[in-house]
Amino acid sequence: MFHLSYRVKTVCRLTGIHRSTLLAWERRYRVVEPLRAANGYRIYTEDDVSRLSKLKSLVDKGHAVSEALTMLTGGSVHSLTLPLLERLTMFDSQGASAIVDRIDAHSPGKQADELYLPLLVELGKTWERGETTIAQEHFISGFVRERLLRLLDRVAQIDGPLATLMTPPGEKHELGLLALSIHMAEMGWRTDWLGPELPLSELSAYCMHKQPQLICMSLIRQRPVEELDRIVRGLRGIVPAKIGIAVGGSAAKLVDVEGVFTARDFESLKQELKTLPRRTPHLRLQASTYSD
Repeated sequence: MFHLSYRVKTVCRLTGIHRSTLLAWERRYRVVEPLRAANGYRIYTEDDVSRLSKLKSLVDKGHAVSEALTMLTGGSVHSLTLPLLERLTMFDSQGASAIVDRIDAHSPGKQADELYLPLLVELGKTWERGETTIAQEHFISGFVRERLLRLLDRVAQIDGPLATLMTPPGEKHELGLLALSIHMAEMGWRTDWLGPELPLSELSAYCMHKQPQLICMSLIRQRPVEELDRIVRGLRGIVPAKIGIAVGGSAAKLVDVEGVFTARDFESLKQELKTLPRRTPHLRLQASTYSD
């Protein structure tokens, strides 16, 4: 089948989009990704022209570009969860990237909440049903981790209170905590990401050097209550009392340690963080806990 192709001047005439606007949309929102001819000129397809025409129509009706892009995907960001999972299950990183690149205009927090965290929930369901192999689980988790780190880099702060995020030994689940780090950065926090399975003994020297206002630890893996209690009490014993501690995750609700904040869920921690003074030298969280 013969497919028509268009140069940028023709695309602008057909869609009514000014050339500078078209190039800005490509650069900022990745609305289309034209091919390049041997001479470097942009080459657009019929699908590109159709997509741009629809986008221009929505923008002309008063929709923001990011909103119009979501409408073009056929619904919410969340609606891309299953198509993305399908691509990743097939080890199709290129196809998966093409899906997520379509929502790049949305805020990192929105992408984490409405695409990546639901994706991990769906992955967990397929794992429980025995429909996902170890290789698939590792591939999908790696893809999500890379994307969350990219989003975190986009919103990283150079000023504001410092929060440190980590998981203890034996706790490999880090992606929910990465999503939290993104939200904290969007709220004006600087974040140090120390990653999974950090020996708690490492925090003593770290805290002396960096003096964070808050340390967030995630506990997902189910363990005996005595072991969980020992981990949390150990953390509180190592970290100076002037530094707040928030513990979360599905297993964190089983422990109750004085001087440690435990949130009921992911959203409740975000709401709690909004109430904390941003530039208080040392935050003092009341006894409770954090959970994602």
